[in-house]
Amino acid sequence: MSVSRKQIKEERRRRRELVEESRAVEAKQDQRRRMMVLGGLALLMAAFVAVFTIVSFAGRDRELTAQNSVDVTRRAPDKNSVGFADKGNQHIASSTTPHVAYSSDPPTSGPHLSNLAPEGWHDEPVPVELLVHNLEDGHVVIYYQPTLPEAEKMQLQALVTELGAKVTTAPYDKLKTPIALAAWTRMDSLSAFDDQRIRDFVTAYRGIDHHK
Repeated sequence: MSVSRKQIKEERRRRRELVEESRAVEAKQDQRRRMMVLGGLALLMAAFVAVFTIVSFAGRDRELTAQNSVDVTRRAPDKNSVGFADKGNQHIASSTTPHVAYSSDPPTSGPHLSNLAPEGWHDEPVPVELLVHNLEDGHVVIYYQPTLPEAEKMQLQALVTELGAKVTTAPYDKLKTPIALAAWTRMDSLSAFDDQRIRDFVTAYRGIDHHK
């Protein structure tokens, strides 16, 4: 039985089609393998980022916890502040409620109201019985004389805005120096605005919780 030229051509065409189909299948398989590899790499990268983030936050939390556990009376790298006796954490009903005398003026610990003064800048006086609670929660309170020169007042306000959280500033009529920096059982009295000295004090004491 002879094979015609037409049949030979048809057979060759069919073989070419089979080869092309085989190549197409292999190309799809290669693409699928590449996608699987890329997907695996993406998952590994995402897992790495997640682990790195968790470890970073855990490290930061451990650092903050260790920092906050340090006795504030033994942690005074500001080199200028002085310490005062801890007068406790008693809550009182109002600013006129009789209580034990504070160990400093303005106070740096002792009886205080149950709520907090809003952090940030205050143009009007704030009851010290309120601000002491801020100190207990790890705030730094900056007092200034109402007669502080306007230029220094503007510098102080700009710095307080920059420093941000847990820094509270208010005028205090009975202040004996132009500016006083208060933290729990610590105070530094300034004869004039001093940017670096204020920053050092805030760095030393901000964020230390004093609840017993």
